Amino acid sequence: MQDLYSCFTNDPAADVLKQINIMFPTEEHVEDSHLGVANASSIIMAAKFWEDVLPKECFCKQDATHKELDLNLHHSKWIVCTSGEDGAIAEDSCIYIGSHNMS
Repeated sequence: MQDLYSCFTNDPAADVLKQINIMFPTEEHVEDSHLGVANASSIIMAAKFWEDVLPKECFCKQDATHKELDLNLHHSKWIVCTSGEDGAIAEDSCIYIGSHNMS
């Protein structure tokens, strides 16, 4: 994560895990979705990566703006790198949107 964050900032002292948010569907979100767990294999993360590799404190749920849209699973994943202590998106923030499962 430090390598990823260093691509966007010159502040080596920054607490990287507080500056990066990865928006990804939660287990509950997948279970409640139109697809369900059985049909979401390309959208959810493999357990071995969740358990052993990725910093869980960086993950947050991607909420839809409408209840019906929240039943859909998004193949795109978002990584938001901020520079402020509060984690707010600002002019110097970097937002990456990709369409792969991150594992």
